[in-house]
Parts: sequence; C-alpha cells; structure tokens
Amino acid sequence: MSKSSKTTQTDQATAAKPASSQTAPRAPLLLEMTITLSQLGLVIAGTSIFALSLQAGADLITSALRSGAAVLVVGLVLWLVNWLLARGSLEAVMRQMREADQHDSHGTLDVNA
Repeated sequence: MSKSSKTTQTDQATAAKPASSQTAPRAPLLLEMTITLSQLGLVIAGTSIFALSLQAGADLITSALRSGAAVLVVGLVLWLVNWLLARGSLEAVMRQMREADQHDSHGTLDVNA
C-alpha cells in the first residue's frame, strides 16, 4: 500500500466515527476536584455521623435523622462553595475574553483608520 492510500483510509475512518463518540467538554480541573472532594466529604460525613450515633446508643431512626440533617446542611454549604467557585471562574474567563476582544478590536481600528 502506498502512503497516500493509508492516509485516505485513516481520513475515512476518522470521518466515519459518529459524533457521539467524541468526548464532551469537561470542566476545569479545579472545579472537577472541588466537586469530587465535596461529594466524597459529604458521603464520609453522613456515614460517620450515622455510625457514631449508633455507637453512642441512639435509635436507628434517630441516627438516620441526625445523619440526614447533617447531610442536608453540609451538602447545602458545599453546594454554595462550589457554586461560588464556578461563578468566580466563569466571571474570570468572561473578563479575559472581553479584554482580549477589546484588545483585538482596538488593533483592527488602528489598521482600518
């Protein structure tokens, strides 16, 4: 096989892939890590409160209510932290894009004038 036929076959194989097999855009690493650590911390907090309540001699229902309330409160706090972090990250990126756009538009005005 010649080199050109290999590239043609590779191009055809690439074009034949469905769009669904392409990877979806992912969030930045900082946001991914905070969400993952928040979820992990929430699960650990809920299970540890449940286990400690049972070990302290509380009923099963009381332990479930305590851990449920703790998961709700800690989850809301962690959600707020993640939301503020994502919002700040988005605003920073938008500010950078606006500054880059303004810088580009100033450059084109000088050329056109």
